[in-house]
Amino acid sequence: MDLETGTFTQALRGHTDYIHCLALRERNPEVLSGGEDGAVRLWDLRMAKEVQTIEVYKHEECSRPHNGRWIGCLATDSDWMVCGGGPALTLWHLRSSTPTTIFPMWAPQKHVTFYQDLILSAGQGPCVNQWQLSGELKAQVPGSSPGLLSLSLNQQPAAPECKQGVSGRPGFKVFFHHPPSSCTTSAAGPGRRAPGSLGLLPGMNPAAPGRKERSPHHSSGRCHLRAALIGSLALLGSSWFLQHL
Repeated sequence: MDLETGTFTQALRGHTDYIHCLALRERNPEVLSGGEDGAVRLWDLRMAKEVQTIEVYKHEECSRPHNGRWIGCLATDSDWMVCGGGPALTLWHLRSSTPTTIFPMWAPQKHVTFYQDLILSAGQGPCVNQWQLSGELKAQVPGSSPGLLSLSLNQQPAAPECKQGVSGRPGFKVFFHHPPSSCTTSAAGPGRRAPGSLGLLPGMNPAAPGRKERSPHHSSGRCHLRAALIGSLALLGSSWFLQHL
């Protein structure tokens, strides 16, 4: 899409079901896409053409039929790609289309990213997982939600942190500092996301696409919000009192 005019310039056609995730390659005018059909497709943006397809679920070491074939997350770094969802979270060498590392995480993952010499992932389960490229689980940062949808890294030199979007009741986020040291809950604007893609619809459980379920943690989120508001009001009251002494 041309951002200045708002017009579409290309249409990349090839997936047979809806698309969950995209990842741009830094050094090449290429983009990776993963979807419900279980395929990761590599597109050349100069020709608007598909140049490579990896059907992850067809590799026996990656396949987990009980979870489905959908690809819910992917990330790329140079000639490497990591992806997961129904199939196992797996590190791939793109040039050879070869899986090199199968990460021992049975719960489907909804977001993954490269960070320095680590891979960070999140999905079903209350933790952000920190992986070595060899497949060793280095650390887990716990949260309060039963499912996590997204990660966003703030790589400021003074205080790198990882922001984590949670599932369940829309509008709440959990912030984890990296290295892990603390966890707090705060209110955010209403978000609408589709299971396994870039969001979650209100009341939807990411563990089961199409099934509506209330999160047991939405009431605790309200308590955190009330406590934060009360603390802010008390601080304002104290400042007014000191100014009028």
